[in-house]
Amino acid sequence: MASTELDEKAKKILEHLKKADKPLTLDEIVEGLKMERKAVVESMLPLVQKGIITAYIREKDGKLEAVYVAL
Repeated sequence: MASTELDEKAKKILEHLKKADKPLTLDEIVEGLKMERKAVVESMLPLVQKGIITAYIREKDGKLEAVYVAL
């Protein structure tokens, strides 16, 4: 999917993930973009479903957390 087919929120999320020097949690994406959590989640779901970004689980401080990266 070309980035031109994405809505503005999805484009911002994708660019934010591409610029990040590490995988980001949902909270880090929300904070970094100053967007509402619900809006981020709704915009990220199609990105994950279409394989534009991916999520994986990592352990940090004894807890599991999901992190996201742009492909």
